[in-house]
Amino acid sequence: MAPPSTPEPGGGGRAAVPDYYRLLFERNPQPMWLYDVETLAFLEVNDAALAQYGYAREEMLALTLRDIRPESELPRLEAEVAETRDGLALTGVWRHRRKDGSELDVEVAAHGMELAGRRVRLVAVHDVTARVRAERELAESRRRFQELVENLNEVVLEVSVDGTFTYVSPAVEPILGRRAEELVGHEFLEFVAPEDRQRVLESVAELLTRGRVEPLDYRVVGREGERIWARSQGRPILRGGEIVGFRAAVADVTSLKRAEEELESAREQLFEAQKMEAIGRLAGGIAHDFNNLLTVVQGHAELVREELAAAGRDLSSADEILGATARAAQLTRQLLAFGRGQLLRPEAVDVNEVVRDVGRLLGRTLGEDVEVRLDLDPAVEPVYVEPRQLHQVLLNLAMNSRDAMPRGGRLSLRTGMRELGGEQAAAARIPPGCYVEVEVEDDGHGIPESIRDSVFEPFFTTKEVGQGSGLGLSTVYGILRQSGGGVELESVEGEGTRVRCFLPRAAR
Repeated sequence: MAPPSTPEPGGGGRAAVPDYYRLLFERNPQPMWLYDVETLAFLEVNDAALAQYGYAREEMLALTLRDIRPESELPRLEAEVAETRDGLALTGVWRHRRKDGSELDVEVAAHGMELAGRRVRLVAVHDVTARVRAERELAESRRRFQELVENLNEVVLEVSVDGTFTYVSPAVEPILGRRAEELVGHEFLEFVAPEDRQRVLESVAELLTRGRVEPLDYRVVGREGERIWARSQGRPILRGGEIVGFRAAVADVTSLKRAEEELESAREQLFEAQKMEAIGRLAGGIAHDFNNLLTVVQGHAELVREELAAAGRDLSSADEILGATARAAQLTRQLLAFGRGQLLRPEAVDVNEVVRDVGRLLGRTLGEDVEVRLDLDPAVEPVYVEPRQLHQVLLNLAMNSRDAMPRGGRLSLRTGMRELGGEQAAAARIPPGCYVEVEVEDDGHGIPESIRDSVFEPFFTTKEVGQGSGLGLSTVYGILRQSGGGVELESVEGEGTRVRCFLPRAAR
């Protein structure tokens, strides 16, 4: 191959090369040029370069590399030229400027050499404007997605088909107490509460087969073992039409669950209060009418007894009638107390003194096989209640305890002050605050869980027909509620029962 000739005089700096090399250069569809390394002047440009940059040949040959570069690219250009070496070099992506001022991104391949005693470089340019724009848009899209995901309150996660995390967003850290990168590679089921794992697995299986499932609520386990309620909604991840895992958004709904539980509890309490109120009104109405009838029966029975006594006849039948009316009158008083239809005369009462009186009475009546213990707090404050009604409350509870200890046992009565927070006050159906507590506890057979919610209802009893009216505990409930207090029951079947009575302080 013959070497190129020296540049032709008056040829505008165009280097002379064999015709077939010139043909390959000029007809090449890729923009190409030859420039002087020392001056950066264009020595040759092909037709594709002229078309891409918008110059006539004479115009472009009058320029240097600096003229097709934005100002910001010049320092890099100078540095690149200063390191020019012979041989092929890929110099990366550059920003070039056309004649009309528009810019384009190009990849440059250059070959340094000596031609006719001059240091030159042959350059091939590939327009990558569309590719660079797509890459920038993709990078921006990824940045926005990353920023969006990392600032969401919900956790965004991706799980492969083998059940391991491939991505977890930083929002997981306050929920599980672990950094997101710590979770990648772990099985997601590790962090699901054992009692919910089967439901979660079934939901995931349905998601991967059907492509969509309803949102699922389940519990996850925090670093300290605490249970946190999560709600997730997922979609399969598809690549080439094949499911390779799933992506899900997970929200912490613990507060929502607690609110739902509190709402449900409030609904139950409202229903219970409405039920007890309705039963109480019914019982009170019946008691009033029944008491009127009893007054008539008792009056006539007394007249009959007087006539029988004057005639010297047997009084036993009349006495039976009068005894029955007395027992019925006591029953109506209990009904009236439960139904809040009985007028109370409350006063400031020393609770400890009432408990001592009841304790002395129980010591004589319960029998030697029942041990009565008193634990009285000397600092307990007075309560505002009718003393006779408080006696009745304690006696009714004590009688229930005696029936629960047919072979004997221990009955404990305690007093004290108690500050009730929202949850416990709600359970006792009273406002939060400080109350005087009177506790009655036995070690009897306890109350089965199936009937604990019913024991304060009127006429509910586990005794045989004729052995109890079922008004003992309902009377306790009615008196305490009428006095501004409440009651709480705890019982373990086979271990005993504890009833706590809460009464407002007289000072309140």
